[in-house]
Amino acid sequence: MAIKDVVEAIRKYDNFIVTSHVNAEGDAVGSELAVFYLLKQLGKNAIVMNGEPVPERYKFLPGCGKIAVYNGARPEGYENIIVVDCSTVQRSGEMASLIAGSRARINIDHHVSNNKFGDFNWVNPDASSCGEMIFELYKSMSLHINEDIAVLLYVAMLTDTGSFRYDSTTQRTHHIAGELIKLGVHPSRVAEDVYETKEMGDIELLSKALATIKKACGGKITYMYVTKKMLDDTGTTPDMTDGFVNFARSLKGAEISIFFRQDTKDAGTIHVGFRSKGKANVNVLAGKFGGGGHPKASGCLMKGTLDEVMEKVLRVAEEFIL
Repeated sequence: MAIKDVVEAIRKYDNFIVTSHVNAEGDAVGSELAVFYLLKQLGKNAIVMNGEPVPERYKFLPGCGKIAVYNGARPEGYENIIVVDCSTVQRSGEMASLIAGSRARINIDHHVSNNKFGDFNWVNPDASSCGEMIFELYKSMSLHINEDIAVLLYVAMLTDTGSFRYDSTTQRTHHIAGELIKLGVHPSRVAEDVYETKEMGDIELLSKALATIKKACGGKITYMYVTKKMLDDTGTTPDMTDGFVNFARSLKGAEISIFFRQDTKDAGTIHVGFRSKGKANVNVLAGKFGGGGHPKASGCLMKGTLDEVMEKVLRVAEEFIL
């Protein structure tokens, strides 16, 4: 399916829940809010709902107060759903039951590992971000992008491209960013809100995480971790670890970098993030553990102690890279 199928489905149906994946980051939050405003322009009934509260670092985004937290019951009258930036139903966490029970499921995503779980799927792995796709959706439907929507889409693109540094960044990406700046986005202000507004605890957490960086496979693999205790001791939230893996990735000679984080609710669940700076396709590597994403950036969830998971992942990663 293509964008036209999603456009037709959005025009046909009403009463939408808009959601994304667990541990939502800039692309997820920005994209789902932008879709919400798109639906409102069309006169549709819509709500945005996630399994978790909005991460603290994205509470500056226009409309973030509209995002509800799922309480275990389907909101009355909202029988359809749009899922953005989410490669599988499982990645939506607690929202999975709502997706499964929806009348029409619209899936908009840019992950190459997306398994097309929707009734209407628009999956474009060539897009830098889901935000880039939502921009195209607005244009395709001849809808207005005001300054607030422009900020949402810009943050989505900025965060998912590593500030326009990743291989996914294209000429089209920069063209769209330029269009959003014309519409009122202030890049320096957005960068400050996203990257330069931290509490002391955030810096303390980074310090603790940096102290865990290690090398394996002759320096071709670098890895680091954050425990639940680190988060508790510093009074920080998991979203503040976004981008930590890039410190391990920046080490000279690193081809694969891995970030491990204990879940805040269940220390026996480990979030694993993979990044590639060489030829290694970490989407394939993540797939060996039931995850996925992009060739240069992927992730998965694993069960076990932190030490057990690190040992298992590193063993497979070394075999993968040799």
